[in-house]
Amino acid sequence: MLNAHDELRKKATVLDTFYSLEDNRSPLESNQIANWLKDNIRVFAICACSEERGAYTGEWQRVEVLSCDIFANVLFLDSGGTELVVPYSLYKIHPIHCTYPPMCMQLCMYGVGPPEADGRHEWGDGPKNEWRKLLREDLPMAISVLKRLNAANDNMVLQSNEPAWRRPGVLFVRFLKVHGDSVTTLEKFCSPARFPNSGVPQNDMPCRWDEK
Repeated sequence: MLNAHDELRKKATVLDTFYSLEDNRSPLESNQIANWLKDNIRVFAICACSEERGAYTGEWQRVEVLSCDIFANVLFLDSGGTELVVPYSLYKIHPIHCTYPPMCMQLCMYGVGPPEADGRHEWGDGPKNEWRKLLREDLPMAISVLKRLNAANDNMVLQSNEPAWRRPGVLFVRFLKVHGDSVTTLEKFCSPARFPNSGVPQNDMPCRWDEK
């Protein structure tokens, strides 16, 4: 775990050192990005990050552009998460920085859905915040991977309204347990004591297994 953090910091330093030099930066045009996405071409770039995001993982980060209009929705490949950024913060990524895979895996917890009383298929802010609290960044976690989504087509470009679990490279996870805990993270999350900021076990969530 510590080695992974050290490696992330090393990669971030390399990117910051390279792209902090203006001669190494070549801006991407928002119209060109939009056209590539319309043509089902996945777009990867370097993003000039906010001070808050860049405090630990660097000012210049590798991203995949998921959509681009007035704002661009980007997925941070090494630090994780998505964010709306201004298109002029996106630059061409140099080939030497495309030689290693994303350092943050996209995981989807399979077999859990929003609380039934919520009446919605989308997760509310309450359950999402509760789930984040249960995930520990300071301790190792054991996971059991069921399947990698879109394994046969890793170059799929999704429409902007598609759910995140359909993205290429997403790993479906059934079992997740923080080191030292006596119960799984999913059991904690689905505890009635956490309602309405909880989940409900559902075998066909986020989709039926034969749909993948």
